[in-house]
Amino acid sequence: MFTVLMSRKRKKFNVFAETLRVIRTKWSLLRFGIKTVNNYFASLGPFVVFLFGGYLVMQGQLELGSLVAFLSAQEKLYDPWKELIDYYQVYQDASIRYYRTMEYFDAAAGHGMFLPSLPASLAGSVEVSNLGFSTSSGITLLRGVSFSLDSGETMALIGFSGSGKSTLIHCIAKMFDYSSGSIRLDGREVKTMDKGEIIRNVGYIAQQPFIFSGTIRDNLLYAHRAAAGKSTQPEEYQAPELDSLIFALQQAGMFVDVIRFGLNTVLDPGDTVMIDKIVRIREQFRAHFGDSLADCVEFYRDDSYLYHSSVMENIVFATPIDPGVSLLSFADRERFRVSWKRCNSSTHC
Repeated sequence: MFTVLMSRKRKKFNVFAETLRVIRTKWSLLRFGIKTVNNYFASLGPFVVFLFGGYLVMQGQLELGSLVAFLSAQEKLYDPWKELIDYYQVYQDASIRYYRTMEYFDAAAGHGMFLPSLPASLAGSVEVSNLGFSTSSGITLLRGVSFSLDSGETMALIGFSGSGKSTLIHCIAKMFDYSSGSIRLDGREVKTMDKGEIIRNVGYIAQQPFIFSGTIRDNLLYAHRAAAGKSTQPEEYQAPELDSLIFALQQAGMFVDVIRFGLNTVLDPGDTVMIDKIVRIREQFRAHFGDSLADCVEFYRDDSYLYHSSVMENIVFATPIDPGVSLLSFADRERFRVSWKRCNSSTHC
């Protein structure tokens, strides 16, 4: 099956490549032909003027200054012609780009976007019966697929690339309109369900996910905001709870990455709101987990020495943000020496 599918794709690609080669060849001949003709006539004019004008100058029938003036005037005749050719090329290029772009927006949807049904909350059971899917070119990607899953159950699909795993998920999410068989969510046929219901109840993570511009939170809430509808005002929109967002990050496999982004972020010294939040988080973390993590984490105490930190870090309890600044250079700072003497810390060394 895989060999036959690859053979069909190879033949289709060869036909497409040959058609593209013929079109490219004709276009190149036309473009270079027009350019050659333009350059030929642009060079032919001065040649003819030099030939006959030079003869007349040698015969004394024409002044040399008149010949130069005529040549200068003759060169001006070709500037509008060149501009016209440049305009034609720009016009053709813009027209092709416009029509190619509009083809994507004018393409008809493969299935109805909105059907007369009421949004409902689904429990999560999936029943696929004798499912089949074929492309518009007649290539069959799914044939006789059947399985059933109750709410909370998990199933793994294993197969080589191109075997139809992603196609099956797209059919369940109503991204593709399947050719035969049926897909039922809680006993309801997917084809009879409104697209809004699918958005509210079905979600999947693609093999190659696309990250939109904006924050990670914007990407997580992209579909949720779309499901809320255009009629929902920004002040009326209610985002999911933080626990739900964290669960979505875990399901997407991005929770550890987000934590790493947060730990590597350098705070703006002027962002006092975020600084106060982090200080409160540290206090709450120590209050809840300080005793259980005492053997693994050395928490700061102003009356104890931090054995996993240097002497200078115990004095200032800080590390420089700028890599070019060393803690040893603090001794040369007048402000640090004054603070040191004021605290009378030298007696404890």
